[in-house]
Amino acid sequence: MPLGMYLNFLDSLLRLNYRNVNSFVQCLLNHDSFLRNYVETVNFLRNSYIHGYKSNVGLNSRRYLISKLEAPLTNSSPQAEAKIFTEDFTGGMIEFFTELLETLIAEVSASADLPF
Repeated sequence: MPLGMYLNFLDSLLRLNYRNVNSFVQCLLNHDSFLRNYVETVNFLRNSYIHGYKSNVGLNSRRYLISKLEAPLTNSSPQAEAKIFTEDFTGGMIEFFTELLETLIAEVSASADLPF
């Protein structure tokens, strides 16, 4: 299931009160904007490169620009510059995985029903 579809499904379950907000869900909600904006974009760019469509990176005025971005990021946004996109993506991944690992460690440490 694509990440965006999972996040939409999770959002629907929460709005309908079919799921409660636990620490894992809260971690996803805390980083929802990053996950939707950057992770899905990286997946799109990776797929188009791997499947031979296009590299989607071009040189313009001594700056590398990502030539095809889908909403919410666009070709005219500052993130279209590969350097800015990479810095934002790397920073966001560090923040997300730090919180995710802390959340998972806390969940495992507090759980008495571990499968092993």
